[in-house]
Amino acid sequence: MNEQVVYYETLKNFVNQDRGYRAKVVIKDHLNPEDIIDRMAAKNTTITRQDALAVISLYEEVIAESLHKGYSLSTGIFRASLGMKGNFSEEGESYDEAKHEAHVTLQVAKGFNQKVTGKIKFHKKRDERRMENLTGILDYGTGERLPDDEGRYSITKGSPFELLGHNMKIYKYEGEYSLVLRDGEGRKLALDIVKVAPGKVTSFVKGDVPEGEYELCYVVRYGTVTREYGSLRVRVL
Repeated sequence: MNEQVVYYETLKNFVNQDRGYRAKVVIKDHLNPEDIIDRMAAKNTTITRQDALAVISLYEEVIAESLHKGYSLSTGIFRASLGMKGNFSEEGESYDEAKHEAHVTLQVAKGFNQKVTGKIKFHKKRDERRMENLTGILDYGTGERLPDDEGRYSITKGSPFELLGHNMKIYKYEGEYSLVLRDGEGRKLALDIVKVAPGKVTSFVKGDVPEGEYELCYVVRYGTVTREYGSLRVRVL
């Protein structure tokens, strides 16, 4: 793996105030299994998403079955075994579901921590105003991500698109996400949101939406706070 720059911020240590501040690594984004499979396929053009999905599903199934049968196991990433929570009042006492609970114990495999952290450079995150704005659109129907000569982005009906920007996901609070098409007469059409990530929102335009020019607006509300990200001019195809 190449050397990577990872950012961190410092937070007041309220648990042990004598120790001043503690560090918190700034997470870029959260990857789900679909994201991991996409990256696997990108690294090896001979593997399909279906192949990767089948292998991962089978891998998880075998690990779960092995632990269920009482085996411990090791992988290149972790070691796993069964454990038990709860105390026994005497040596001859039997397992009681009301008092005892089985659980899976995981430990990082030897060498994996060094493999991940060995080529990381930590940089302090600068204290600056968070940017909250839209930067573009990637249309899967046309493969385009650049606007036309009039500054309009393409969105193909029935195909997914990604609205790109900064700080588009709320983590500390339950956010209400709103993505709206607004036509020239001010009429609004709410779009279904498939996925929200810090740098993009995935959505689509249904096939019964009339073709033409619109403004695409993105707003996030949480608590009493409203974040308005502005709008982009789009052309629905």
